[in-house]
Amino acid sequence: MRLLTHLPGVTISAAALCAAALVTTPARAAIDDGAPAPDVRQLNVSRHAISPNGDGSGDRLVVSFMLPAASAAASARVVDERGDTVRVLGQFAQSDERASVAWTGVDEAGRQVPDGSYRIVVAPALPDAAVAMDVAPDSTSDAVVVSDVVRVDRRSPRVRLSSTRLRVASRGVHGIAVPIIASESATLRISAHGTIGTSRRSTERDAGRSIVTLPVRGRTALSRAFDAGGEARVSMRLAIRDDAGNRSVRTLALSVLPPASEQLSWPMHAAVTSGFGSRWGRLHAGIDMPTPVGTPVHAAGPGRVVSASFDGGYGNSIVIDHGPYETRYAHQSRLLVHVGQRVGRGQVIGLSGNTGSSTGAHLHFEVHVDGVPRDPMAYLP
Repeated sequence: MRLLTHLPGVTISAAALCAAALVTTPARAAIDDGAPAPDVRQLNVSRHAISPNGDGSGDRLVVSFMLPAASAAASARVVDERGDTVRVLGQFAQSDERASVAWTGVDEAGRQVPDGSYRIVVAPALPDAAVAMDVAPDSTSDAVVVSDVVRVDRRSPRVRLSSTRLRVASRGVHGIAVPIIASESATLRISAHGTIGTSRRSTERDAGRSIVTLPVRGRTALSRAFDAGGEARVSMRLAIRDDAGNRSVRTLALSVLPPASEQLSWPMHAAVTSGFGSRWGRLHAGIDMPTPVGTPVHAAGPGRVVSASFDGGYGNSIVIDHGPYETRYAHQSRLLVHVGQRVGRGQVIGLSGNTGSSTGAHLHFEVHVDGVPRDPMAYLP
């Protein structure tokens, strides 16, 4: 094959796939191998890619070339991977003017072609402009000029996170690991605003699961957020764009959690029947977990016992200082630790009961930061 030139790889995407018929009568014919080859010069394409989500300027693909006066006339067509003609774009006579023709990703009937790979074929003009040519892209005929692959892709890429609760390895961390799942290979741009400061990252991602490390700009503010509320709030914008120009954008609300070593553990395995918040016209400063009398109560984290005694409406109660916060365990039937004692995470510190202001056997559990009660659910896994 005398391959005179190539078109760059081009993608036709959804917004470009409107009907623009030049020839509407499909037919079949073989190439006349004895026909003179058209002297195709300056074969070019207007765009490398056409995106359905672009700026509106890429609504069609334009193929253009020169046919000098001494050249044979030429016919331009689109063929699929099997070499079958998808659309006849037109016939062009010899001229010193540039010939051009558009393809918008439709077949002869004006229907959108399936996603896949196509090629533009320029060959000797046939006697009838309505006769469609059936020629494979790898034809060995000297009379055929074949473009590089033109890829039709209407799919917009998608990206999501496998979790919106991200835990840092330490308070002095310089980056947060963001678990990404991309639908296809694409360029991903992440921007985040919140307690971690303003952070941006651009990276190439393959399809599937991967980890993107997002820089932390405000480590001091992040640490303060951990002390105050157990987690930091971050707004993240994910913009993904494939090589066709298709793109999608989404915004997510994320929670950044303190290191696992600082997270509290559940003091017992039981359902929560009453949460933190307003109850009976006043603040219910913790969570309630019904359980039979005598059920072991475990320390939610390592710390020092600062209170272990009967405490009015709390009944038999224990308070543990964990450094950034304190935890309280109320209504117990028996206390198994004493003030000043160091306890470890999960250590049994007492047995559940129904002491103090209680209407039934349960454990009342509280978390306090700087003396202010906080919702324990923000500190538990």
